[in-house]
Amino acid sequence: MKKVVLTGNGLYVGLNRAFALQNITQTFYNKLTPEHQKFIQHHMERIQKDEYIQVDFEEAIASIEQVHDALDSYVNFLINEEEGKKYLESEGLDVEELQSHLTKIKEIIISYTSSIVEIIDGNVHWEQIGDRLSGFINWLQAELQGNDEIDLFTLNFDLLLETILLRTVGTDEFTDFHVKRGKTPDGHDKFNFDPQQTLNDFDYRRIRLHHLHGSLSSFKRLSDGRIFKLRTEDIRLSDLYKKLDANELFPSIITGGFKSKCFLQEKSAEYCSI
Repeated sequence: MKKVVLTGNGLYVGLNRAFALQNITQTFYNKLTPEHQKFIQHHMERIQKDEYIQVDFEEAIASIEQVHDALDSYVNFLINEEEGKKYLESEGLDVEELQSHLTKIKEIIISYTSSIVEIIDGNVHWEQIGDRLSGFINWLQAELQGNDEIDLFTLNFDLLLETILLRTVGTDEFTDFHVKRGKTPDGHDKFNFDPQQTLNDFDYRRIRLHHLHGSLSSFKRLSDGRIFKLRTEDIRLSDLYKKLDANELFPSIITGGFKSKCFLQEKSAEYCSI
């Protein structure tokens, strides 16, 4: 028999109310520069009244993503297509200015992810998890007993379910489809998303974890589309989100309109990220 477990943001809020989406949205907005706040206000009118409505935020991020996609497609046309290059030259357009806009839009989305990391970092401890989520943990451990296959899906890009699995069943008993491959330029271990290689290296594992909307520890290398993750402590120690070059790496998470897009394509974040 196969089992499926699906968890959402409510599990995290059960651990700490600071993880409520409204608080994350407010933290994100307050961290922005005045110029970026004006850009968000354009998409979220009620935020000017200190009303942090999650639906507004999802719609705002979706709008920002649409702006990004349209501009990115246009820039690629100008740079990579022969007709685009001719048009660029004939009209005397400055493509670098357009690219700078793309970078700024990406920085806003990265800032949102950074806000989540800031809230979670230092606020998730096993003692707290074991105390406040003991009922869920006991139930999950009972479900994991035996030989049944079980697929666990998390709708968030958090690491809570992964933390629980690491503590209760151990790293050798489940898979999240990542394999250790090489190191980052600053010497941290890198784990590539590679389901086939996972099967080759570790054989079949009956407990499988799927991050439907990505993970705070996962990134996409824009040069070749490679998805990889780092240990959370390495991300924290290197202060990676503040140093992230949006033209080289991007958080492998799904926000706003990309959730619907990937749902319709029946893809998870590892296959469908910005």
